[in-house]
Amino acid sequence: MYLTFFRLEENLTGEWFETFLRKVSPKRREICQRQKGETAAALRLLTAVWTRAYLSAALGVSNRELRFERTADEKPYLCGNALSFNFSHAGEAFAFACSREPVGVDLERPRKMRRGLIERYYSGAERALIASGTDPVLLWTKKESMLKLRGDGLRGIESADTASAKDVFFDTRRVGEYYLTAASFSDREITFETLSFETLARSALALEDLPE
Repeated sequence: MYLTFFRLEENLTGEWFETFLRKVSPKRREICQRQKGETAAALRLLTAVWTRAYLSAALGVSNRELRFERTADEKPYLCGNALSFNFSHAGEAFAFACSREPVGVDLERPRKMRRGLIERYYSGAERALIASGTDPVLLWTKKESMLKLRGDGLRGIESADTASAKDVFFDTRRVGEYYLTAASFSDREITFETLSFETLARSALALEDLPE
């Protein structure tokens, strides 16, 4: 599995924003331009661009040849190829995972979680872990990544018990101020990197523009 983390260190200039917009589909351009706030718009655009840049390079195909669809639970997938990918946003950062097997990823910034939410969304075994000192937000990344791996959507969050998920392998790490978890059905070697803006931009510029 390939896993990467990117943090936006400064606002994306208008010139870069327009350059990156030309690398994504018209529908994605509209979504990014509708986002409220400069950071939210920039992150979603950069995630879309990096997804295309990575898949294009990994598959040896042009940007125009990439075709994406979504499952009934809105999980994106690449048409006609065995590569699976997933991404997540939080704060000023995104995480991206790609594998030849199903994969799910979640990124969260630590925060205080109310007792009522813990009682509602966490299993007894998970609450025992929290009582022994495990951060509930870290467990939340495991829950979300597992749901995204299985394609269940967040509607299954209350019944998602990571403590009893024997068929799922979790890779959980702290990256700066964030918790990051990738989930898969097999314990495969993970290649992790922190992505710089320079690397992302260079990869994006190598992509051909998409038609309006």
